[in-house]
Amino acid sequence: MVKIENEYGDKYTGKYSNAIYQQHYGRQIRRKGYKQRKPPSKKQIETRERFKEAIQNIKQLPYDQVQSIKKIFRILKEKNPRSWPVNWYNFAKLCYIKTPKVTILDPETFEYQVTYFSIYQVVEKTASGLIVYDSGIISSPETNQFLQTYQKTPETRTKYIEITVIPGITHTHPLRPILTSLKYFDNRYFDNRYFT
Repeated sequence: MVKIENEYGDKYTGKYSNAIYQQHYGRQIRRKGYKQRKPPSKKQIETRERFKEAIQNIKQLPYDQVQSIKKIFRILKEKNPRSWPVNWYNFAKLCYIKTPKVTILDPETFEYQVTYFSIYQVVEKTASGLIVYDSGIISSPETNQFLQTYQKTPETRTKYIEITVIPGITHTHPLRPILTSLKYFDNRYFDNRYFT
């Protein structure tokens, strides 16, 4: 709220407590404020959940991973101070919340391209969680070498990829659709009268 003092009397504009002061046809009026209640959208709920998850995961990080995140943050902050958060904690939250961009370049072979400011490691996995391909450490943030684009044609059994951004922070992205079908057939429940 702003109080304007002059010789003709004080005027108020803005919001104070539950009242809103405004001008209406040259006269000062005071009206009751209101709170607009909107249900959050799906994207807002997803972002809030990712934010809560990020805070929980950062609190559970071991000491050596926290030190490596601090070191990476200092290196990036020295390069370009205006484009990064104020402290390492907000930087770690940013790494959790902002997911890498995965683009499918060829829909037949599922060749993909990952784009992010730092790609530390990429692992391809099957639907059951078996590792099909491991890129190894492809970026060294401690020595100021950041890989920002990674491109590969996946193995045939690969269903999703895990992208490690910096040590301790990993994102999972589905690559191929995972089929949910019968894993086994039990003929006790099969009635051949319905199938000809």
